[in-house]
Amino acid sequence: MIMETLQSEYRRFTEAINSLVGIIRWDNVSPTTDSAANVVNAMPGALQPSLENQPPVTNPLNSVLRIVTLSILLILFLPLYWIYRVVVYVIFFIVSIVSKVQSSSSQNGYRTLKSQDPDDVAKQWVIQFDNRMGFKSETQQQGENEGLIYEPSIEYNRPDFIECAYTNALYLVKNKLCFLLVYIDSPLCPQSEQFASKILTNSKFLDFIKGNNVLIWGGDATESQGFQVCNQFNVTRLPFLGLLCLTRQEIPTSSGVTRGEPILSLVSKIQGIPKNGVNDVIRKLEKAINKWQNGVQEIRNERGLTDSSHIQGVQRHVSSNASTGIEPVVAHGAVTTNANLSLLTEEEKRIQYLKYRCRELSECFWDNNSENPIHLAIRFPNGTRREIYLPLEFTLDDLYAYVDIIMRNIEVSSEEEEVHLPEGYTHIYDFQLATSFPRKVLPHGGTFEEAVGGWRSGLLVVEKL
Repeated sequence: MIMETLQSEYRRFTEAINSLVGIIRWDNVSPTTDSAANVVNAMPGALQPSLENQPPVTNPLNSVLRIVTLSILLILFLPLYWIYRVVVYVIFFIVSIVSKVQSSSSQNGYRTLKSQDPDDVAKQWVIQFDNRMGFKSETQQQGENEGLIYEPSIEYNRPDFIECAYTNALYLVKNKLCFLLVYIDSPLCPQSEQFASKILTNSKFLDFIKGNNVLIWGGDATESQGFQVCNQFNVTRLPFLGLLCLTRQEIPTSSGVTRGEPILSLVSKIQGIPKNGVNDVIRKLEKAINKWQNGVQEIRNERGLTDSSHIQGVQRHVSSNASTGIEPVVAHGAVTTNANLSLLTEEEKRIQYLKYRCRELSECFWDNNSENPIHLAIRFPNGTRREIYLPLEFTLDDLYAYVDIIMRNIEVSSEEEEVHLPEGYTHIYDFQLATSFPRKVLPHGGTFEEAVGGWRSGLLVVEKL
């Protein structure tokens, strides 16, 4: 729009200059006339005289005046004309450069925003927190002065923040069955530095969270993760400390009170700097931990009983089959009669078994044919994801074996390498597969359709036991 306006103004200006020059250069020339010619022309039957070869008659005074006027106008307007042209060209050049710079900067900003991983944002927040508190060793300071990249390996007098995404921190707490302390601040909040120096780095506070095995995660309210936490817990004042743990909801029914599935809940909330500082913070957190610790321990015991009962059931199944003389089949034929592998250790047997399964599953999983009807995304405990396409007839035991192979980095065996099942080995998985929503733990046997019905695409989460 700006360039079109400048071009139209430039066109009008040049047309005006050209018109002015044309008017000045116009020569008012009149042909020669005399009385004799007029008399001849007035006679009847006289021919009109030819004016083509007659030279024009000009007034010398008028010519001089026109030349002087033209010179004055050229002296006045010609510099302005060239200055105007230079200015217009400079403006065109600047506008084109600015537009290109703005477009490139906006695109780069979009790429930078999209490339920010939640784990990287959390790590960057920890680095910024250390810089604000002045946690720099002499080696790090020397490395910065020399332009070197330094990764600190010393322990600072601050909480050991979890350097991962907020969702990964929640997942970690669910697996470890412990308490999680969420800290949110902002560089725009004037109390953030005071809260960090008087409470977070206080020796009493550090001893308290270490003694109670409390994990702590930190974030910035101006980032997406911190903003999400503030909205979720209705935070109205910063800095914010929130204590989370697994709780059970008691639901009254006609047959009595039933307890629901464990869910993560906010059990304590601290906003701003308390009146008595770190003492109020410790007292409030300790009160919440004492109130909910028994419930967390109960959930931990239930999970331990579930795992032990599963292992004991497998062992009973193996022993009963051995007593009746029937060859036990556990985890797709994990027990065999190959005497050459009897001296292998337990871990070597596990790897040998997974190599055998790796070769069996090569067609089903590693070809990853997108024409197969079942499309699954598997999220591993380290945060990575893998997408696979599976046929309808595959079994859940094959899926468990595939996940175990990926987690242990077992490579596909070559066709020339001879792989046998280890003797007397029962393969027990140390994880379970569950659907994300609604949550349902998949069993080890049967097909995928039998376990989840008509559900043919979605996310599976690998949960360590």
